[in-house]
Amino acid sequence: MFASVAREIVSSLFVPLTDKDGLPDNRIAEGEQRLGFTFPLVLKQFYSLLGRHGPINNAHSHILSPDRMYVLNDGLVFCEENQRAHYWAIGLDKLQNEGPPVLQGNTNEGEWHHYCDRLSAFLLFTICWQSINGMPAAASAQISDGLLDRLRTNMTKVAGGYGVDELSFYRKRSSDLTFNGER
Repeated sequence: MFASVAREIVSSLFVPLTDKDGLPDNRIAEGEQRLGFTFPLVLKQFYSLLGRHGPINNAHSHILSPDRMYVLNDGLVFCEENQRAHYWAIGLDKLQNEGPPVLQGNTNEGEWHHYCDRLSAFLLFTICWQSINGMPAAASAQISDGLLDRLRTNMTKVAGGYGVDELSFYRKRSSDLTFNGER
């Protein structure tokens, strides 16, 4: 499920994926061997599809390649914010889960905080976030409840579960999204 939704989102925000966007299985396996454990299935799927996709992996935050991931305070760090003030990890005790929760830490503390219920939701949201940050300009806006209802009706919401007020929606590129003149 994760792979098909990720492929659809990336194809609508960028261009369709090719084999060159993903990492070969042996590179993922080398990362697992180096660290001494198997990565969750969703993380492996991400790397297989998008492990070499520059904008998705580095537009703002940095999704670390398997050879750059590291263990910190019993968490497998797989993503760092662009200034390395924050980082995201999977608890070592949750690695056997197909889609484990995501933890967030920062350089000022030595502890983890719950960030997102599912790794798949974190990665899908991050794909959208990275696409915005890879644009020449980015913005945010408050929208009316009516427009939000129309977005929910006419678009696909990226799975949430991270407890913040940010929402991501996507629609296939072939469709133009206009609601009574509002975009």
